[in-house]
Amino acid sequence: MKQVDQLAHATPEGSTRRADLHVALEEKKQEFESLGLAHNHFYVSKAVYLDDEPSPRPELQGDPVVEVQISTYPGSRLPHAWIDKPNRLGMISTLDLAGKGSFCLLVGVDGSEWRKAAEAVMTATGIPIKVFGIGPGQEYIDVYRRWYEKRGVSDSGCVLVRPDRFVAWRSVGQPADCEQKLGDVLRSILYRDEF
Repeated sequence: MKQVDQLAHATPEGSTRRADLHVALEEKKQEFESLGLAHNHFYVSKAVYLDDEPSPRPELQGDPVVEVQISTYPGSRLPHAWIDKPNRLGMISTLDLAGKGSFCLLVGVDGSEWRKAAEAVMTATGIPIKVFGIGPGQEYIDVYRRWYEKRGVSDSGCVLVRPDRFVAWRSVGQPADCEQKLGDVLRSILYRDEF
């Protein structure tokens, strides 16, 4: 206990103890800070749609055990970002929007066509798709601009999240026919010829 107490002392011994502790913690960084190990899983399968991606998955920078790759690249975990209701009644995570047995479509300010597409596809197929807008004038606001930094799509694009909170597909912008595109993507990832 004496050694632990010395950490709080403004003495040469306390300074040495703090330096030794820092070195020991750095040496055990992979064991203590293994967020990358827990979060850097991604899928490469028919359950994710990669046909619209202009480039391959970005390479992870840094230590893959410690560093977390944050991306909406299809097959990745949905990134966490704090968002809030416009009346500022309670912050929630983007992770709280997804899951719960349904697909989730995250759209921006220019997402009205995606909303219509999701409603039409849901009506035609019975597949539950929850749609949430993030941005000014939407259901949620991006208070700290973290979703804007992580989303990887424009205000007219969208991110489709599977019920397991992994990104199924994303559209950087808006195609000519959102309903057709969303239907094609769902048919592909659910491995169906038709609905």
